[in-house]
Amino acid sequence: MDIVGLQEQNTSLATVSNFASALNAEFPSANYQQVLLSNGSFRHAYVYDAGTVTPVSSSEVYIGIRPALRTQWNLFGYGGSASFYSYCVHLKAGNSAGDNYQRNLEAQNIRSNADALGEGTHVIYMGDFNFVGHNESSVLTLYAPGPGQAVDPLLLPTWPGVSSRFWLTQSTRDIPLPDGGAFGGIDDRFDLQLVSGEFLDGEGLSYLGFSSSGFPGFEHSYIAFGNDGLVYNGPINVATPGREQPYVVLDALYELSDHLPVVADYQIPAVMDVQMDSVPYSAVLGSTVDVAFLVKNTAPVSVSLAADELDYSFVASAGLVGAGSGVEPALGAGQFELIQVDTTSVGLKTANLTVSTNSQQAANPNFAFDQEIFVTVQGDMNGDFSVDTLDIVHFADALVNPSAYAQNFPHIDPNVIGDFNGDSVIDSLDISGFSGALVGP
Repeated sequence: MDIVGLQEQNTSLATVSNFASALNAEFPSANYQQVLLSNGSFRHAYVYDAGTVTPVSSSEVYIGIRPALRTQWNLFGYGGSASFYSYCVHLKAGNSAGDNYQRNLEAQNIRSNADALGEGTHVIYMGDFNFVGHNESSVLTLYAPGPGQAVDPLLLPTWPGVSSRFWLTQSTRDIPLPDGGAFGGIDDRFDLQLVSGEFLDGEGLSYLGFSSSGFPGFEHSYIAFGNDGLVYNGPINVATPGREQPYVVLDALYELSDHLPVVADYQIPAVMDVQMDSVPYSAVLGSTVDVAFLVKNTAPVSVSLAADELDYSFVASAGLVGAGSGVEPALGAGQFELIQVDTTSVGLKTANLTVSTNSQQAANPNFAFDQEIFVTVQGDMNGDFSVDTLDIVHFADALVNPSAYAQNFPHIDPNVIGDFNGDSVIDSLDISGFSGALVGP
């Protein structure tokens, strides 16, 4: 779990710090921390894994009876490119005309705040909404068009009811317990995650489910944890054949809260990594010199589907030639690409390679490589673009005193320009070839 939104953090037994401590004990490799601003009753909070997300800013948005807790998050390691907002809310309960009016007013205030974030903002609305049904005014307010328009990832046409039983969240109990929680059995959908449309385009940060573009036939990752659809209007831990969770888990859900947690998985953006092979700083006129580089999608996931694909393109210029594009999934081996050194003319050239991605919110979206490459004729040991007697002494220097030669001609690689027998090193075996170049073709 990366982010957990909590409501009703109002007693010593329900503090967010205890929740974070319990998760850290259960998952030692994680680093769960908390966001808690208010000291009042029925306060909201987040517990988050600092190894995956970073809270940029948090504020209480006063929407009505209980403020919403708004936080901007960055994915850890993405340098701010993958940012989103969440609203942790607890709306007015009840089904009277006054309750519905107050709940709709709170929904209007949430939308006003979220709309001000502007188009293109990724937003998750989470918490105990206390919605009586799918068509009440507060639901329609959140669904209304605008920058912060909320969408139910499940796209359920109606709820609550038997047809939506898999996603009902309240109440886990059929009788009252000492903690004062509600009872009456699982028959309400009070707890939800709603998202802005930006989370449903299948690009960058995106909900994992068939309601997102690019996931046809993919099952919803959105679940009411512990609800396997085998209980309706009864306690969550009722003994029924075929239960998906062990009864120790169902009993814990029964005792812990009168609400079930809602869990959803989200795709994270791609991470571009480009690894260049070494590029020669000298090349022979008319030769073929390939340069390879590897493009990888190093998004930190354990399954490929959990990260966006990397759509990339590249172009070489000046002393390099080549262009192309590709697609690389997360956890893939990477795509090897080839470009060439431009050896069609002599001169000192500033070779350039740029690799970029337009994958939404990708980390490291631009890679640039620059290097000078000196192109000349074979045997030109003094860099004047010809082979003549002036090159003899420098050829000898390269053979017997390579460090001195390198100081005098740092842009000429003698193992390239002075290599006449093709073994990638200048030595005595190249003297004959150099002599032949001196006297002419």
